[in-house]
Amino acid sequence: MKDVQLHATKDGSHTLINPTLKESYHAYNGALTESQFIYIECGLRYFLSLNTVNDQTINILEFGFGTGLNALLTLKQSIDARQAIKYSSLEPYPIPIDTAQKLNYVKKLKMPSPELFTQIHACDWGEVEEITEKFELLKIQQKLHDAALTLNSVDIIYYDAFAPSKQPDAWEKHLFEKCFQALKPNGLLVSYCANGQFKRDLKAIGFKLDQCEGPMGRREITRAWKR
Repeated sequence: MKDVQLHATKDGSHTLINPTLKESYHAYNGALTESQFIYIECGLRYFLSLNTVNDQTINILEFGFGTGLNALLTLKQSIDARQAIKYSSLEPYPIPIDTAQKLNYVKKLKMPSPELFTQIHACDWGEVEEITEKFELLKIQQKLHDAALTLNSVDIIYYDAFAPSKQPDAWEKHLFEKCFQALKPNGLLVSYCANGQFKRDLKAIGFKLDQCEGPMGRREITRAWKR
C-alpha cells in the first residue's frame, strides 16, 4: 500500500491514513491505547485469564496486519509473560518498510529491543519467522476470501479490517463462518467493530457474544466465543 500518510493520534502514537479509502488504520483518539485495550486486554489477556495454558502455545490469527501494531503488542505480551505464541496475519496490501520505520510505537512502548519491530516488517511474506524464542510470525499477503484455514486450529482471532462502510467485502457473513470453523472450541474472536449487522451475523453462525465496553469514548467492541 503506497502513498499512505502518517498521522499522530491523541495519545501521541502514530496511525496511517489510507488515501484511497480515506480511512485511518487506527483510532484518532489513540492508536496504541485502542489496540492495547481491544486486542491485548480484552483479547489475549482475557483469554489467558480464563484458560490454564501452562506451556501450551497460543495460536493467533489476525485479519489486517496493517501497521504491525497488534503484532508488536502481542509480541510484547509474549515477552512480558513468557508466553509462547504463533502469530499468523493476513494482509493483501502491505505498507512499505520505510513507512513502517517512521512509526513511533517502539518509542512509545519503551521496548528494550527496538529492532524487533523492524524484524516484524522486514521478514519475508509467506515464511515462518522466529522473532523470539517464544514468538513465531507468519505474514500472508492474501485476503481472507482466498485463505485456506485449518479447522479447529486457532485460539484467538483479531478481526481488524477497515470499517464495513469503507471495505464492505471484508465483512461478509461467509468470512465469519470461516473464522468460526478455524477457531478451536472455546476460541475467541475480538474486533473494534460493533456494527449491528456484524454482531447479528456472528450470533446467527453460532458465536456467543460478551457485552464489552470500548476504549476512549467508543461505546462498545465485539468479543465473540465459539462455544
